[in-house]
Amino acid sequence: MIKAIILDASSYGKQLRQEVMQALSDRKVKIVLGKGRKLHEELSGTKQNPNIEKSGHRFREFNRNGFFHFVCGKSVNKKHQELCRCNQLKSDDPHVVALAIVSGANVLVAIDDKLIDDFKSCAKIERKSNCLPMSRSVIERKAIKPTTPNRSVTNLLRNAKVRFNRCECMINGGGC
Repeated sequence: MIKAIILDASSYGKQLRQEVMQALSDRKVKIVLGKGRKLHEELSGTKQNPNIEKSGHRFREFNRNGFFHFVCGKSVNKKHQELCRCNQLKSDDPHVVALAIVSGANVLVAIDDKLIDDFKSCAKIERKSNCLPMSRSVIERKAIKPTTPNRSVTNLLRNAKVRFNRCECMINGGGC
């Protein structure tokens, strides 16, 4: 099982918590991304986001240092489209929720309370996607916010994980 977190673009452009940066630098966790999808584009700077300053430079630095764990972009996109159709989300970040569902990530770094609520309630959202579920158990999801106490952040990072299993792209012999 891979130790990884989801990092929302709005918190990526701000000063990242020292504990998060330390865990990344020490290679204790990675950042989960769906290759070529909206969050990937926001973090890399290819999609303009006024909340993110110098994101392209930081993205290249993180990528060069191996801080990312990429999951199937096609599966994330399919789940994103389903979430947009069902209209059950409070936030305007269905791409982040789709990534959470597909990857099985249990820790989100964000400042948006509506996104955090959506992230924590992923279990209530239908989980049909290209990815085969690794486990039928409900994933307990937690969020790291600017107000989260340091000890709690360290604990959350220690218990961060993704449960991504093989997607249909891989099963059918194609590339993601």
